[in-house]
Amino acid sequence: DSAIGTEDVTMVEGDDLPWARVARTGEEERGLRYVVRFASGKQRVLVVNAAPISNPLMGAEVVFTVTDITEPVLAAQRLAKLAAQDPLTGMYNRRGLDDAAERILATARHNQERTAFLLLDLDHFRSVNDLLRHEMGDAVLQVAAKRMEATLAGGGIVARMGGDEFMAVVGCQDLAAAAQLAEAMRAAIAEPITVGSHTINLTASVGVSLFPTDGDELPQLIS
Repeated sequence: DSAIGTEDVTMVEGDDLPWARVARTGEEERGLRYVVRFASGKQRVLVVNAAPISNPLMGAEVVFTVTDITEPVLAAQRLAKLAAQDPLTGMYNRRGLDDAAERILATARHNQERTAFLLLDLDHFRSVNDLLRHEMGDAVLQVAAKRMEATLAGGGIVARMGGDEFMAVVGCQDLAAAAQLAEAMRAAIAEPITVGSHTINLTASVGVSLFPTDGDELPQLIS
């Protein structure tokens, strides 16, 4: 719910409720979003509009509407996730990487930390596709992608930039630590991969850049 800019209605009480504010200030409020959390764990996203009544009837001072927009919000979130996800590997695609890496860089700047960017290419992967056809080549890519993610052990992110090119972003103390991680990824990929009756031996080339040593902005660091 933080991704859609909602407020938690369980934290809004008394004079902070929109109709109470309108009654107090005499000014309308529109398009307020709230997330209602139920004991079952379910959530609903609501939009509230409230406005003062110019000629109060029977003691009423405010008119308000509540609209449940949960399904459209969930649909938008699903589309946003799909737009940022590589369908083959399930990891970030280039678009997802850009957004995630910018967040990582913002944190690194704030905390004055170093961050490594590892651009990894699978060597001669086209020959694998030529040998096994694309369906089995895709299976090899999926195995390689899982190995890359396992090497980071949850300490960073890996994205598929396209084809056989991947990018890892992870916090590192220095260039030596980044180089050590790059070697660990290359070693993981070099382990034989069995697809059907075929055993594939891959190698990879890795380029490393370090924030802020090699650049302060994302385009510099991933080029």
